[in-house]
Amino acid sequence: MGVSSLKAAQANSDAIIITPSHWSREGLLRSGADHSKLAVVPLGGETSIYHPADLAQSEVSRHPIG
Repeated sequence: MGVSSLKAAQANSDAIIITPSHWSREGLLRSGADHSKLAVVPLGGETSIYHPADLAQSEVSRHPIG
């Protein structure tokens, strides 16, 4: 995607680009991305929200009903 198409895509959208590092965010900025439409969310999970499933939850996920 060229610089003009990235700018055009962001101009016509209210979507936020999520990137896993500040390094990749800087690359997007150099490519013409709008800084107000970029967010850094590091790889991994938020442990207050996401946690390992217990055995019962794991079984349900492996064998969904339907």
